[in-house]
Amino acid sequence: YLDKLVDILDDSYSSEGYAFLVDQDGTIINHPDKKYEITSESSVNIEDTEYADVYHKGDVFGMKDYDGRLVSCYTEKSNMSGFTVVVVQSWWSIYGTVLFMTLIFLLMIGVSIVSVAVLINRFINWQEETNEKLVEAAETAVNAGKAKSRFLAQMSHEIRTPINAVLGMNEMILRESND
Repeated sequence: YLDKLVDILDDSYSSEGYAFLVDQDGTIINHPDKKYEITSESSVNIEDTEYADVYHKGDVFGMKDYDGRLVSCYTEKSNMSGFTVVVVQSWWSIYGTVLFMTLIFLLMIGVSIVSVAVLINRFINWQEETNEKLVEAAETAVNAGKAKSRFLAQMSHEIRTPINAVLGMNEMILRESND
């Protein structure tokens, strides 16, 4: 049973991670680095390795692996057998996608903020130009109204005098003429 389990765990070794087995006493049964593996001449206790903290905490734990890579470790202890499986996975393979997606998300937020700022700036400029045109149109209308008023005032004065003369002459002709 143990040999079969070791074979299964040995097959799990990859460039992204691996899993190894620890017995009830903390002795490492199998490991990708052969200096940790149990042999008939020697054995290594997990307490004497970089895996000691993760072995006791039993939670996901970040650390530097035996080869210097940043990894995440997780342990799972079987209550029935007392054996513990330690799963070691490359930090980048677990959190790299999250980090990459976070960067993409931040980039998209940045682009969105810049786009909204540009659109708001264009809208404000358009509004200012429209307001300037409206002010010019209002001034033109006011000036046109004043010019009309001046024209009518001046024309009424200019027309009134000759019309009064014509009306007066008409009145004189009507009085003097019988036909």
